Amino acid sequence: MTKQNYDITRMQRDALLAAYCDVCAHYRPWSQQDAYAKTAKHPAPRYYVTAKEAYEKLRRMAVGDNSVVDALGDSKRRMYYSLFERLKELTQRREYVNKSLWFLCPILVSLPAPEFFMSPRTVKDIHVKYRAYGSTDFRHREVYGSGHKNKAAADNA
Repeated sequence: MTKQNYDITRMQRDALLAAYCDVCAHYRPWSQQDAYAKTAKHPAPRYYVTAKEAYEKLRRMAVGDNSVVDALGDSKRRMYYSLFERLKELTQRREYVNKSLWFLCPILVSLPAPEFFMSPRTVKDIHVKYRAYGSTDFRHREVYGSGHKNKAAADNA
């Protein structure tokens, strides 16, 4: 994971926890699961994807090839279709007519998103790890491990 991607991940976690606090303060959810579901559907301050990733997917969608986006999971698919709708709206505005997709992608991803495009389960995982580690500055590998056992441990087992 590059530093830029990790910065986006940290910003997403911070915004997600702020949204969770907002949901708990204003909506008074009936259960913890209800709070996670409402947090996942809460408006986000931006789209949490890099401009380069958005460009790679949106340029294929612009020519009618949706196969790459359709192969993604449900939340990512909804996010890219939402970005594509925003792209169509943005290119209709006078100041963005005849601008390249490469120019528009940083603008697109910085616009407020209608939701976090996460499952309630992912929101729960982030919230639980935040409570356990006290910060949104944890790395996935530090918490979950790499998924591969090291060779010395495998030989001793």
